[in-house]
Amino acid sequence: MRRSSTSIPPFLRKGRAFFSAGWILLLAAGCAAPDRSVTPSPATGRLEIISTLETDPLEGELGRVQIRIRNGTPGYILLVDFRAAEGPGGIGWQIPRSSSVAYDPASDTFLLDRNKPSRGAELFNLALLSPGEEISFRTRLRLLQFPRTFLLRYFRYDLCGLAKDVYMPIGEGRYGRLTGEELEARLRPQTETSPASHRMVLFPFAKQVDARPATKEIAIDHSLRARRFPLPSALAKLGVAAPDSHTFFSRLGLWVIRSGETSWLVSAKRKIALPTLRNDATLFHFLDAGAHSKIEVVFRKETKTLFAGRFALVADPGGNDFLAFVPRERLLPFFELVREFGLSLDVERNPRRGGRMVVSR
Repeated sequence: MRRSSTSIPPFLRKGRAFFSAGWILLLAAGCAAPDRSVTPSPATGRLEIISTLETDPLEGELGRVQIRIRNGTPGYILLVDFRAAEGPGGIGWQIPRSSSVAYDPASDTFLLDRNKPSRGAELFNLALLSPGEEISFRTRLRLLQFPRTFLLRYFRYDLCGLAKDVYMPIGEGRYGRLTGEELEARLRPQTETSPASHRMVLFPFAKQVDARPATKEIAIDHSLRARRFPLPSALAKLGVAAPDSHTFFSRLGLWVIRSGETSWLVSAKRKIALPTLRNDATLFHFLDAGAHSKIEVVFRKETKTLFAGRFALVADPGGNDFLAFVPRERLLPFFELVREFGLSLDVERNPRRGGRMVVSR
């Protein structure tokens, strides 16, 4: 979290001193402290996670998976994120807003200021679950190497802890603490639907050192249908016993195999040498997931001179780099150029813009 006097109240910058005072206040009020243990005790129930594959279970494809998370505990759950332990895939519920956030110590409230640009602090949370509530969302996963491990990070509170740490919308762009019947009314379970989020609240503690989220490991497994040209056949064609890494490029139906310093695209009919790839799995996940006919490419510094006569380059308004848009049908010749020039290829993911490829030395 970014800390500044204009967007974050002073008590959020006091670290341990603030939380020590908070413990005293909780004990004096007779409230239980927030439960941030990694594993809930059996007596309190558990978070229930169900995974459903909604697309053809063909090995290597970028499949659409629905994840349902149900709060089976008697406490209140603030979800932070759900991420693959390795590689791309997942979702986050702790987000910034487009407006700046100012804190008023006199009223202990936060106010959205729509006239000032956002500083990007992830103060807001989209997933506060009351007991019995569930949310569902869809993510796209490469259908390889199941079972796979995912990490769910969350905070678990009782009612008193929630009243202390979470700010609810109270009208006119303001967020404040609620107690008693008003808070309980806001938290009345909504069990008839399974939306992608529950309750927009302001939760400024998600990235504080003294408030660490619990982490739950989740193994997701699905039975997959083998391809007609499977991975062992691709390895045999390359003469490689075991790859250092592999993924799949489903748009062209090609295996991506890296062994040592060399990467290839391989099918039953062709074998294509690739440039140095910084992150094979993330790059091809990005290429397969994109819906645009052209791929945004950023050329770092002097690499632009090698491509100036081949693509229409424009200056990146955010820095010293140059941008181009490569049609998807020209990706393979583009890969060949990057390899011939001895450059490397990476991908930058951006939740809002989707991402872009990066060419560098």
